Amino acid sequence: LRHDFVVCLISLSGVLLMLVGSLIGWESRRPQCGSSPEQSKIIVDPTANATVTNKIGDHFDNAVVTLHWIILATTIASIAAIVNYYRIITRQKQMEWCRLNGKEIMPRAVAYNFMRSRYVFIMVLEILIHLAAPTPWFHSSEYNSLKYLDLFMFFRLYTVLRLMHHYSPLYRFRHDIVRSDPELKTANFQVRFADTMKVYFYINTWSAGFFMWIFCVLVGGFVVWIA
Repeated sequence: LRHDFVVCLISLSGVLLMLVGSLIGWESRRPQCGSSPEQSKIIVDPTANATVTNKIGDHFDNAVVTLHWIILATTIASIAAIVNYYRIITRQKQMEWCRLNGKEIMPRAVAYNFMRSRYVFIMVLEILIHLAAPTPWFHSSEYNSLKYLDLFMFFRLYTVLRLMHHYSPLYRFRHDIVRSDPELKTANFQVRFADTMKVYFYINTWSAGFFMWIFCVLVGGFVVWIA
């Protein structure tokens, strides 16, 4: 669970920095003039107005590029945390599968081969999700289509759902549940992600629906904002 929390924390820090960078980037594109006619009359020299606007725009652009470098650092840290997360899972699986009655009966690498497991595809998919992020080398103001990379960073929120899955009582007490029912033990019952989400929605139907609605509104508003 601790490693789940580390991956989630690093991923969400990148999403937060992306939102801050988008806000600063919008400020750099916003017309730098007064909101009222009286304020607009303060600057009477159009050349001076353009110079001030360019300096303000450069200042905001530099701040966005700095944030993109930090986002790149969080991306690298997230990928390293993901690889370490699956390394720990592999070690646990190997220790579990290579033993019988407390004795190691075969080499760990033979008992459980990570490269032949389903976790390889999941790990590669998670890495690809984290690679979809704004880069400091191509500024979105110069490459307008790259601003949509910000949207892909919302896929990192899957780490929150996985954290909820692993912290749910259904998952944490899965071994006790299986041991208490011989039929479940015979059927090799496993608690899936969908099972824990169903329990969450069943127990907290209104709260879950409200947070889903808030999430859709915020993401939809962000899409309209950067489009």
